[in-house]
Amino acid sequence: MMMGGMTGWFWLVPLLGTFLLLGFAYLVWVFADKESGGLKLTGQIIAVVIAILAVILFLGGLYLGVTGRGMYGGPRMMGIGQPGMHRSVEKMMQDPQMRKWMEEYLKKVKK
Repeated sequence: MMMGGMTGWFWLVPLLGTFLLLGFAYLVWVFADKESGGLKLTGQIIAVVIAILAVILFLGGLYLGVTGRGMYGGPRMMGIGQPGMHRSVEKMMQDPQMRKWMEEYLKKVKK
């Protein structure tokens, strides 16, 4: 339940980051607009590049949130898919004491 609540907000962080970057791009545009010549053009180009990057980062953040590859949720949160994770579990299960402990634990849980 907790993980489901966290993944429901996958769009909030990219959205806030996008607004911050777009605000910065707007400030750069306003300050560049007060200048003249090459400095004005350079500032406007930088502002447009920042705005484009903000949109790309927003869409990338949404993609990662929807697919579960972001910070919250997804298979990596449970350790699945990480290199060596499957082998370490296999090693643990080969240990007779670990196997015995696991069987006892499962018996307790089933009751």
